[in-house]
Amino acid sequence: MTQDDGKLDRAALTVQWLSVLPALSTYLAAIVPDVHQANELLQTVALAVVEHLDRYDPQRPFKAWVLGIARNKVLEWRRTTATHPRLFSAAAMDQLDQACERLGDELDHRLIALRQCVEQLPANQRQVIAMRYQDDLKPRHIAQQRDADPRTIAMMLSRIRAALRKCIEQRLERAS
Repeated sequence: MTQDDGKLDRAALTVQWLSVLPALSTYLAAIVPDVHQANELLQTVALAVVEHLDRYDPQRPFKAWVLGIARNKVLEWRRTTATHPRLFSAAAMDQLDQACERLGDELDHRLIALRQCVEQLPANQRQVIAMRYQDDLKPRHIAQQRDADPRTIAMMLSRIRAALRKCIEQRLERAS
């Protein structure tokens, strides 16, 4: 859906944004070592996309346009936060851009499979996964909250990740 002038309307922007989100999140997570800073940059990119939507040419791929904005925001972030070391050269960032564009569809399928596999986990395992990856808690902090041994939680996380990996691979194999 586009407006009469060929620009994206809100509904079309939402659909486009959701389609590019997995690749964008992966790109930012690969470049920015801290998950909270990567999330903050993701919000900055989202805001920039909305603010500059009038500059988007619908004849060009939306994903490439958004990744270009993200790259500029990462460079800006690096300039303003001199305490963060440069993890990647400009050439490496170009390669990451290209890889994220190529892998975007595969990432979408993997993300859908991951969500479905997580839903199949028992409630206590879903809770531990949420504490680890949504709340960003280390196994020792999870253990404290659950009155468990940190080694038990670490082993549980390892087994859950292995089960999720197997489930995702099976789902992707069936889908192809």
